[in-house]
Amino acid sequence: MAFGIYNPEIHKFHQENPYHSDNSKFRIAKYNRKEYKDTQIACNSTLFNENISPVDYARIVYDMFACYLVQEFKKITKELMDSKKNDLDINCITDFDFPAKFENHKYISDNTSIEFTQNDGQTIKKNEPMVIADIYKNRYAQ
Repeated sequence: MAFGIYNPEIHKFHQENPYHSDNSKFRIAKYNRKEYKDTQIACNSTLFNENISPVDYARIVYDMFACYLVQEFKKITKELMDSKKNDLDINCITDFDFPAKFENHKYISDNTSIEFTQNDGQTIKKNEPMVIADIYKNRYAQ
């Protein structure tokens, strides 16, 4: 999943999609590799900012998945997905701390090494454990 701030000056071209609105645009990208299939669901929205409510965020994430399902499966319609959206458990969504305390952040890549390819094609592997919270603090600490 990818999230971005929608800017109509930059984001001018979009796939045909029933979930588009004036505030949010969705994009589905599929990649077929030998080992696995990969799908990226992206949303650019003017609603993404530090003050977005947990409920609004959950509804956008729901729309992202609904957008994918409607596009991929003929029997799944926007009307069906919209009717199921009313079943979101708002109490559960609002029970989480908002904003979340930084100490509670967990990232899938915490304590893993990373591998990347440079422009010259050389693959480099960093073996030291990476902790996203530490990288964030080092970059944005004042």
